[in-house]
Amino acid sequence: LRFRLPNENEEYNAKFESANENGLNFSLSNLKGNELTLFIGGVENNRFRVIIEEPDHHRYKLEHVLEKDPVTTSLKVDESDDSSVTASDDFGNKVVVRLQPLFIEFYHNDVLETVLEGNRIIMQDTEENQ
Repeated sequence: LRFRLPNENEEYNAKFESANENGLNFSLSNLKGNELTLFIGGVENNRFRVIIEEPDHHRYKLEHVLEKDPVTTSLKVDESDDSSVTASDDFGNKVVVRLQPLFIEFYHNDVLETVLEGNRIIMQDTEENQ
């Protein structure tokens, strides 16, 4: 996968749907018409939990993946506009979600720690790339 370039039709865009004390909710879509949901929540010990699922996630919902649910931290939305959403917790952690194309940056004490790119969420297996 490292050498495979993503197809522009597989690049996901996000739409900010809602926020509550548990986290941020987004709907994702690409030019191929695929739709997903994205949840980003705060977790203790300077971590985030990212869950990407199909809208009808009951088909593939994995159970007993974790021994127990992680202890969560509250996220508050600091900024939100048509291009991005920024949220943070009380422990120096921040997430910036750029919506089109989807691009997620995770910070701790204003130092960039991790980046997730929306064009590499899902890659289709085809005969050409095997």
